[in-house]
Amino acid sequence: MSEARDTSPIDPKAFKQAENLIDSDPGGSLSKIRVVLEKLLRIIAAYYLGSPTEAKMLGQIIADKEFARHIEPRILSRMKSVKDLANLAAHGDQVYPQDAAKAFSELEEIIEWAQSRLPVIFQTRHKEVERKDILHDIINNWKYPVLPEIVSICFMQDAYGCHLEVTRKIEDPCIDPFEEEPTYSFKTESESLNMFRDHLQKKLFSPDKSIDENLDTFWKVTQAFDVIPIGLDIYTDEICDLLIAEAHPEREEEDSD
Repeated sequence: MSEARDTSPIDPKAFKQAENLIDSDPGGSLSKIRVVLEKLLRIIAAYYLGSPTEAKMLGQIIADKEFARHIEPRILSRMKSVKDLANLAAHGDQVYPQDAAKAFSELEEIIEWAQSRLPVIFQTRHKEVERKDILHDIINNWKYPVLPEIVSICFMQDAYGCHLEVTRKIEDPCIDPFEEEPTYSFKTESESLNMFRDHLQKKLFSPDKSIDENLDTFWKVTQAFDVIPIGLDIYTDEICDLLIAEAHPEREEEDSD
């Protein structure tokens, strides 16, 4: 019986080892960081370029102009930084815990970007993705209504953290005059919650906790705002203006002077 091909974009074992080795073995940590990034970039490259990339090394993928065209410059810069630090360790040069910590932080930013931009590649993980639809809780408990075209807001958890997934209904612009009802399509986007940290810069949402524990933290974090404080478009422009005014009342006072 053939073994199932691993299509997960991130190696969870290498990811955890990379984090655990930062202080005790920065060279080993950088080696694991490279393993994680190389696998992720191969899958991203295959998604965008439509061709197998298993034979390509990390530097070859990053240097590919067609690949780079699809990556935000700030993220491409982080990819190059991680590669350069990992190469130092691979060539036997002296590296320090702060080098490994910097590379790991940049790796996390790259993963968060990929989760937000390309959620589809994370839907093939072998680890079960847990999800809970919280749209009705938001409608019932929060101050302002979300856009009417939103049909689902899911709190999701996997081996690498938590994120929100928003699905909205979009009316098809090519309306068939012979159809009595308009046709719709659905658009789904997601955003990582890994940017939320406490005063010690520790992540508030941990994959080591249950989804219920993380969801409870989510409600506590957002309770003071009555709004999801991330970049997902779930409110009208008018409500967004109200939220900004409530969060920064000093701006109105400056405008009135």
